[in-house]
Amino acid sequence: MAEFKATDFGTRDLVTQVAAMSGLGINSPENQYLCRLALTEAQEEICNLQRWSWLQSTGSFIYSANASTFNMYSVSAGKYVSFAGFAAPLNLGRLDTLPEKDAVYWQRMRFSYSTASYPVAFMRVGDASFAWLPRPTAATSVSFTFYKRPGFVHGDHDVIIPKRYVLTALAHLARNKVWSFRADQRADQPDKTFLNAIQAMQRDEWAPPGDEGFRAWYPHEEHVQYDPFLSGFNST
Repeated sequence: MAEFKATDFGTRDLVTQVAAMSGLGINSPENQYLCRLALTEAQEEICNLQRWSWLQSTGSFIYSANASTFNMYSVSAGKYVSFAGFAAPLNLGRLDTLPEKDAVYWQRMRFSYSTASYPVAFMRVGDASFAWLPRPTAATSVSFTFYKRPGFVHGDHDVIIPKRYVLTALAHLARNKVWSFRADQRADQPDKTFLNAIQAMQRDEWAPPGDEGFRAWYPHEEHVQYDPFLSGFNST
């Protein structure tokens, strides 16, 4: 029996694929860069359609005593440069859960106490910076679940969407981006392959894990309706 294998395209192969689909000559450095830029924009657009489960990852770090803020781009020697946001409350050590609070709560509570052994909450104060409430006087470990942020598609590890959708969703949307960059009228045409791929991705996301701890691969009922106006194919 033949073994099924995952799509295992390298980024260079993917650039060649997008160039061929777009009608560009791949030997031109300018065309190669254009395809990588198109892949970057396409992947970011797909990642921004919703909070996909495959964008989630886990991590941990140890914060310093008397530090009032922390920056996710710099903790753990810059390990979390792809950080886009927390997916759940933080876990402090093994016991406490720290919720994220807004500015109204922060202003109301920050004068109640200025320091404590451990913080009770945190608030976002920048792109990847957060403030503790209150300022902790003891160092401890933090574990968390976060959403990854896509970056420029340059190497093989820069494509972060599931492999099974690389050729159908990512490559087809990237082709549209190339055409849009070049003011090609074909950029306004809907792509059935891309739309079907996005619908399949959303079907995979719909069913939450059951009591047994796993989710159905394809739910029997259709609960997700895809709006093509969010895809970029019908935008100006």
